[in-house]
Amino acid sequence: MIDAGHGHIFTEDETDAIVKWIPKGRRLDVAGVNHFTMLLNDDAPIIQPVRDFLDEVYTA
Repeated sequence: MIDAGHGHIFTEDETDAIVKWIPKGRRLDVAGVNHFTMLLNDDAPIIQPVRDFLDEVYTA
């Protein structure tokens, strides 16, 4: 949820802290994505990586 070149929701330091705080948390960088892309796109590029992560976490 960071896009330093186009505005961001969290800073790099905040993102690192959040990832460390969440059990099994990981950071995923997806080029060309911002919060509008994630919310307003019927085929957002973030969907499959999130599904893959959840499948991995819940089947482990």
